[in-house]
Amino acid sequence: MVFFDAEGGWVLREGSELSRIAKAAVYHGPERGFEIASFRIDEPQGGEVLVQVIACTICGSDIHTLTGRRKEPTPSILGHEIIGRIVGFGETANRIDARGITLQIGDRITWSLVASCGSCFYCDRDLPQKCLQLLKYGHSQIQSGKDLLGGLAEYCWLKPGTTIVKIAEHLLPELACPANCATATIMGAMESAELKPGQTVLILGAGMLGLTAVAIAKSRLAGEIGCIDFQQSRQRLASELGAAIVGGPDTWSTQSDSYPYGWDVVIETSGASAAVELGLRSTRHGGRFILVGSVWPDAAIQIVPEQIVRRCLTIVGVHNYKPRHLVQAVEFLEGTHSKGLEKLVSSWHRLEDISVATNLACQSKEHVRVGIAFEDESSQHP
Repeated sequence: MVFFDAEGGWVLREGSELSRIAKAAVYHGPERGFEIASFRIDEPQGGEVLVQVIACTICGSDIHTLTGRRKEPTPSILGHEIIGRIVGFGETANRIDARGITLQIGDRITWSLVASCGSCFYCDRDLPQKCLQLLKYGHSQIQSGKDLLGGLAEYCWLKPGTTIVKIAEHLLPELACPANCATATIMGAMESAELKPGQTVLILGAGMLGLTAVAIAKSRLAGEIGCIDFQQSRQRLASELGAAIVGGPDTWSTQSDSYPYGWDVVIETSGASAAVELGLRSTRHGGRFILVGSVWPDAAIQIVPEQIVRRCLTIVGVHNYKPRHLVQAVEFLEGTHSKGLEKLVSSWHRLEDISVATNLACQSKEHVRVGIAFEDESSQHP
């Protein structure tokens, strides 16, 4: 049997006594694409937890990597919007999840996008997503001891410092997979927004982040919710999830006449510089402007500091999230207010069809999320 070697080559291992073999889609960069490889799995050691992957959805940051907008080291195993089942604990692994629930073999879980040390400069300042010893799932180069760390594989190693949350058996993969990325990130954005019942909210961009923001704002009894996106199909989704005012940037000047003073809270999720400029203009005096989508370089914009001061604006950048936000995300998704978000993951594929799935994710305007399923749990699995 042939296995992938962490040094980047291939080795023939005959007669090896292995507890498990895992297949994974190894990404070699935009030119070479993916290769299905097999990995040797030994028993978990120390604080490790071994998880069998149930499903993984392809995030916008994965698409940025696949299209060359984001540079990541290769070879790697992409995918971080993952759910799985625990199949093994290391002898010192934490067996209590972030909600205080005892973890057992067979439990269905989600986990944080990052593993952090808990004691560095940033961890001590409640910013674990910027840990100086950061390990980020789905973004790490394959190397010895760090191989199966992405969702496009049958198994995933959870390293010490990873926040684990047990999830209900009834929670659809369409809802559960994005929990540890888009849903938790928007929970962090809402915390920064300090949204109060009755306040108006404008959301710029109707991808997974923006549409999730619409649903969460609705659940928190926001007043009028507006959403801007170029695509009419995304506008329809925003309307279904609770946005009362939808439209494209070109029509917004007339639609916003009802808000001459601006919006209480504006959340930018698209990352486009033009949207950031629009967001600044649309935030009322004393309002809060939350930047979430600007995770890659785009055109520079002009900001007049005097306007920030005179308008008493609060501007906050939110990148990833803290452990409490993942707990909040799961609790939101397990409730009734998340109804409709399951429609956003609308195409499931097998691991062997990874190239088909990623091409669809990169090119289709119809699918907000495309996923890889290892267990036939999803409501829309072929």
